[in-house]
Amino acid sequence: MWDKNSKVTLFDFEIHQDEEKLIVESKQTGDFFEMSITAVEAIRLLDKGKTVDETEIYLRAAFPQEEIKMEEFINQLIQLNFMKKIDDEEFGNPTTKSSTKGFLWINESVGRIFFNKFSRIIFILSLLGSLLMFIIKPSLFPDYRDIFWYDLMLINILLFSSVSIFLVLIHEAGHILAARSYGIPVKLNIGHRLFFPVLESDVSSAWKLSREKRNIIFLGGLSFDIVILFLSLVIQRYFLRGDEGLFNAIITMTIFNIIIRIIYQCCLYMKTDLYFVLENSSGLYNLLEEGQEYLKRKVSSSRKDNKIGGYIKAFSVFYLIGVSISITLFLVYYIPQLLFSVEQALANLASPINTLKFWDGTVFLIQLIAVAFLLIFSWMRSLRNFLRSKAI
Repeated sequence: MWDKNSKVTLFDFEIHQDEEKLIVESKQTGDFFEMSITAVEAIRLLDKGKTVDETEIYLRAAFPQEEIKMEEFINQLIQLNFMKKIDDEEFGNPTTKSSTKGFLWINESVGRIFFNKFSRIIFILSLLGSLLMFIIKPSLFPDYRDIFWYDLMLINILLFSSVSIFLVLIHEAGHILAARSYGIPVKLNIGHRLFFPVLESDVSSAWKLSREKRNIIFLGGLSFDIVILFLSLVIQRYFLRGDEGLFNAIITMTIFNIIIRIIYQCCLYMKTDLYFVLENSSGLYNLLEEGQEYLKRKVSSSRKDNKIGGYIKAFSVFYLIGVSISITLFLVYYIPQLLFSVEQALANLASPINTLKFWDGTVFLIQLIAVAFLLIFSWMRSLRNFLRSKAI
């Protein structure tokens, strides 16, 4: 047990200035924590060999307006794996994050080929060019039938899945190269957005950088998406002739896929790349949680809360817009696609049993029914767990 005369030994750490905020990096775990100036000063004093009591006396004199609770603070340091030992009591070595070694084989100079002042101009021009082409020719905007190029549903699914996987890898390559251009390691993880599995780039070490540089990393994937979108629009508008052919199908599916993913970026409640840009730019690193809490209070009470900042109130509006966008995407794209797929599969079932079309429709409908049962089972289990938690 420790007391006020105890001395502590901390794992190595580094303090980063993030404009008006202070970020403390644990060299042992690779974790980053936003801390107040009082907490940072306490860590510095403890690291210099001051006792808990000496640290508390100094802090009370230096920050008379603050409530100093050293016992609570020491326990927090232990929970955050900052503490190596107190007096002679050792706490062991916490696990080091493996993300600190990701993609180090990519040289920083390679990343700077794709992310520099000149490339930013290319990204901006690609965005403006894409918007201009949609204005000039609105028919270029994707239709839900753009993924149905062949009578066989399995071929459509296989082709669209292949295009989607390729584009996801390109998107993540944008994040990786942007991070490596600043010497930041990256690790790829598998996550999900709604029902859809996705790849996610872990760039937690980016907290060492300025906010502007972090935003470049967050926008790296979207920047690559926009360039590919612009090139695909140019090819479709000026070089493709007719409505048939594998290359035509790939280009059309590419445009559809990227547009849908860009629209999804506006669904901030899913913590998209644009969400992290807003969170990073505002300096409110729990923006989503605070926005959700604000909306809950608005629903449960008519009382105005003047303590909520304007940025959080504005984010709450965009949060609701994002939910509306998700619903709109389902109504405009996903539900029509599902109905069209079922209609095509049923039409294929009308073919003779010894034909490829018949078995294509059969396999597709079996897969669809299996997925539907899995979703229903998952939803029922989630509902059951929710009801149990409410009953406890």
